[in-house]
Amino acid sequence: MNKHSENTTGHTTPTQISAHGNPHAGLVSVTIDNRQVQLPYGNVTVVTLKEMLGVPPEKELDEVKNNKLHPLNDKGHFEVKGGEVFISHPKAGMSS
Repeated sequence: MNKHSENTTGHTTPTQISAHGNPHAGLVSVTIDNRQVQLPYGNVTVVTLKEMLGVPPEKELDEVKNNKLHPLNDKGHFEVKGGEVFISHPKAGMSS
């Protein structure tokens, strides 16, 4: 379902909708370390996701789902859909 707005020429153009509407329309909200961030909807590498979230490369990034941590592999990809919750922390074996 696309929402449209009328521009000055009388044509309708798609408008951005939150992730709970049409996620393909633009930015979605996710949470990283208890703060909300706007990210583009879509598939990205985990390295790129960490960059967009402001997570240093030397830290781990986990997705929180059903009150459990799911580590994201730096060599993998992630589908940003909106509403995801992430936590960053030092990699195992590293001191903080």
